[in-house]
Amino acid sequence: MVVCIHYGEVRYGDDTISIVSQVCNGLERVAVPMFFLITGYYYPCLVERGQVNRQLTKLVKMALGASCLYALFYGFRAYFRGDISMWWGGIWRMSRMFSWWVFNKDPFGFHLWYFYAVLYDIVLFKWLDRWRLWNKTVFLCIGFIFLCGLLLNYTDYYGWTRNFLFFGLPYMTVGRLLGEKKYVDGLLRLPDGLLVVFFIVCNLLIVTEILVLREWFGKPLRDFYLSTLPLSVSWFLLAVHHPDWGNRSLAAVIGWKYSAYIFIFHVCVAWGVDAVLPAFGGVMYIVRPLLVFVCSLAVSYVWGKMQEWRVRWKQDRSD
Repeated sequence: MVVCIHYGEVRYGDDTISIVSQVCNGLERVAVPMFFLITGYYYPCLVERGQVNRQLTKLVKMALGASCLYALFYGFRAYFRGDISMWWGGIWRMSRMFSWWVFNKDPFGFHLWYFYAVLYDIVLFKWLDRWRLWNKTVFLCIGFIFLCGLLLNYTDYYGWTRNFLFFGLPYMTVGRLLGEKKYVDGLLRLPDGLLVVFFIVCNLLIVTEILVLREWFGKPLRDFYLSTLPLSVSWFLLAVHHPDWGNRSLAAVIGWKYSAYIFIFHVCVAWGVDAVLPAFGGVMYIVRPLLVFVCSLAVSYVWGKMQEWRVRWKQDRSD
């Protein structure tokens, strides 16, 4: 779904393809909130197993490694364009460094903010636990932050909601509360039928909001909408109620083993796909997200095998 968000066919015109594409893109944007919900839900398990620091180390390596990858990727592109000095100088401006380290706007990869947001929120959770501040007062503060982010989302500065504070923290908090079965445990007992109805209604509300934003502002796409939170929660609760659904399916295996790698690689893979697509004509852009996903999965599979070989080689050397 993240690949579709970034590389789905979205045009700003009055034709049917443009409208349908924008509606689909808006509905697909539930994917990132779901990632935050899932991460928050499993945070109590990390605490119980004493694996929080291990997860933080993994996130630091992944975030910095991905940033280095895209620094090289865009650096080589700038070099061959002949503007490497201008590109490199622009990267290290104080304002861009501030945006990176405070608001997660990675200067090398536009999509890498997610890793830094999760990293910051887990550190924040750990700090709140250490100082015993995980209480209703903090939840109210986080709710206020969420409302501020929601308001900011409908201004010309909506891109600034894409960080650990306005986006990651509210959704990870809801996920953690569901995982702890604290304060919101009543949601876990909602019947499936009601959750399905809620899921459908929230989708319809998001479609309505997209069409209204399109009519009023011209560009309707946002990172989240008024009904994104209840939509995410209802979908997530259905998955919690039925953990056996698709447990051994191909989609589950791909999500478990390769989703993080696909997320990292898909942007540079898309550049390669786009370099080939014009030769096939405009019709190929309809299947562009599928091509990017399949190629990203292939790259991720090779990368995963390389990691397995590296671990095996280290074990052989130690033996």
